[in-house]
Amino acid sequence: MFSDNKIVTLPAELFELPLLERLDVSGNLIASLPALIENLSSLRVLQISRNKLVKLPDELGSEKLDKLHTIEANQNALVEIPAVLAKLPVLSQLSVSGNAIAFLPNELCVAKALKVEKKCTFHTLKSVLPDARHSRQQAHRHPRSYPGR
Repeated sequence: MFSDNKIVTLPAELFELPLLERLDVSGNLIASLPALIENLSSLRVLQISRNKLVKLPDELGSEKLDKLHTIEANQNALVEIPAVLAKLPVLSQLSVSGNAIAFLPNELCVAKALKVEKKCTFHTLKSVLPDARHSRQQAHRHPRSYPGR
């Protein structure tokens, strides 16, 4: 209904639908999601790929969105992912391929249920675990304390 329509901004009335479970606004010209996104308390799937998004709002990690399990944000202009997404209790799929994301926050890296999909631009990902370089350095200094060395 809302996908592939050259929409620039989402209508405020959309966020007055607390029973909405799937929102697909892919293939538009949306540059930002409003903070009102947290009002969609039944939202399970958010499809926002192929837009002009530079940033995801912190409200996307709101405790009100406790049913949100899938976020597809491929092919936008994202350079970072907010760490607050790790607060989403059932988030299991985060697709962010085709963005210029340099690293993922530690909070997302340790989220047990989360599967991060970043296939298309994986080569630009400098660090999945920002502390990974430190761990490798420690392994070289103390090889006996790291199994497999």
